[in-house]
Amino acid sequence: MHAYLNGHTVTLFLFKNECKAVRKSGDANHTTHYFYILYIACVYSMKEVLRAKKLDAIVLHNTREKPDANYLYHAGVGVVGAVVIKKSSAVLYTWELELEKAKKNSPLRVKLFKNEFEKFKGKRIGIDFANTTLLQKKLFAGATLVDVSKELAQKRRSKTPQEIAKIKKAIAITEDIFIKTFFHFKNFKTEQDVARFMHVEAIKRDCALAYNPIVASGKNASQAHYEPKKTKLAKGFCVIDFGVKYQGYCADITRTIYLGEPSKKEVERYFKVLQAHEEAVKQLQSSKNAAKADARAREVLGELKKLFIHSLGHGLGLDVHEGVHLHESRKDEVLEGEVFTIEPGIYEEGKYGIRIEDDYVMRKDGPQRLSSLGRQLLIIK
Repeated sequence: MHAYLNGHTVTLFLFKNECKAVRKSGDANHTTHYFYILYIACVYSMKEVLRAKKLDAIVLHNTREKPDANYLYHAGVGVVGAVVIKKSSAVLYTWELELEKAKKNSPLRVKLFKNEFEKFKGKRIGIDFANTTLLQKKLFAGATLVDVSKELAQKRRSKTPQEIAKIKKAIAITEDIFIKTFFHFKNFKTEQDVARFMHVEAIKRDCALAYNPIVASGKNASQAHYEPKKTKLAKGFCVIDFGVKYQGYCADITRTIYLGEPSKKEVERYFKVLQAHEEAVKQLQSSKNAAKADARAREVLGELKKLFIHSLGHGLGLDVHEGVHLHESRKDEVLEGEVFTIEPGIYEEGKYGIRIEDDYVMRKDGPQRLSSLGRQLLIIK
């Protein structure tokens, strides 16, 4: 059995006993259960990590209600348990209470957990150090633990068409909530009113939040990671940073609106940030180098670049921050199929803030914008 994954044909014969039944209708690209093939192919790709690091197994475990992204990526379902990947098998072990849920939702073979960690004594085991607590490490007593967090993160960077479709759905829902929020904006009294409204709208659509919404008005907008308070919405720029999760995948969009009547200088600054955004995208069309895109945005901002206090953007997927880091100090290249944000911003302490953020996917010929929400300055008087 073969699957086409991120530009590579992957042979799945080593996992034939772990892969759920697939009914073919032509070739692998047209199977009824192509979803499962892609998951198995992703797990299969860890075989090279096993070989390179001389591991007996890679174990991704989840003892929390909210699983980390690497576990969810391979298990396909957020049950408590462990994914054990060996050279010739990939199995999801879970408890009896969640066995049925796992069998219905995971593409992997599912087994009942029976003291599996004790079997790792004396073995060389790869685990995700970045998402493992000291208490969890004690579960592997007697085993030699090797960090594979970088390899796991790298495997998730380029997205499959199915992953991109889920992100696009998350974006569409996020934008729908933005539009409804703008329509009702005059009914809001405080920053928390806005954030609460957006949260409730996400719940109505059966979506979780990708992160806590930012609603920062007036001088509060100068804080890039502001937490909305029960204070009256202030005149001036209002930065709204919001995104939902759809089937685990995140959207991340920011719009800056103006409450009241902006001055000519304020309008000019807004459009300077928008120009920096657009020029950074153009730079990525000629080169996938993240540092060059970040540098181009700062160049466009001119004297305002000293107020640009964060990176140009970041990768996006199961985590709201993952993969590529778009900053002039980094050597990252944006990979084909990678989903990422572009979000230049300027922040003058105690006075104002402006940020414009959209989500993109890198194609062979350059970045494709996935979000479509208008970027002209919305003025609410």
